[in-house]
This record gives sequence, structure tokens and C-alpha cells, in this order.
Amino acid sequence: MVIIRRIYGPYKDFRVRVLDIAMRQINEFTDINVEYIPVRPGRMTTHIEFHIQLKKPLERLVADTAAERVLDGDFTPSQMDLDGKVIKK
Repeated sequence: MVIIRRIYGPYKDFRVRVLDIAMRQINEFTDINVEYIPVRPGRMTTHIEFHIQLKKPLERLVADTAAERVLDGDFTPSQMDLDGKVIKK
């Protein structure tokens, strides 16, 4: 975490600017679900524990559809909901 602290500052900044965004995109556009748990032996986060699971077949289909629409250039991730439906153009 020392290297991360030098680049991003406090853990909260790293979590908001990097970790939460990456996790949201991975969960939305891939066939896996990712969760994380900050490990805090005291008051400070020292490690991050990741839990990764393969999505169920229907969830995979939805993620594939959303990813295809983004890769085709039709929409950006922020214009779509988690079902791959367009929420704004």
C-alpha cells in the first residue's frame, strides 16, 4: 500500500478514483463478479482482499450484450444500465 499511497494519496482517494470504478466496469462488462474487502488490522487499511465469482449464464449474456454495444461504439457505459438498455443518448 506504500506505493499506492505515494501515487493516489489516502486510501479513500484510491478507492474512489480507481478501485470502485474498475470494479463497477469489471462487474458490468465481463463474465465475472468482483467484490473486495479492505483488511484493517487497526485503523488503517493495509491490504485488500478480492472475491471473484463467475456470473450465472443469464448474467453473462447481459454483460456480453452491454460490452458488445460499447465496443461497437454505439454507446458509452454511462449511457446504459446494467441490462444493456440505453438510458440516455
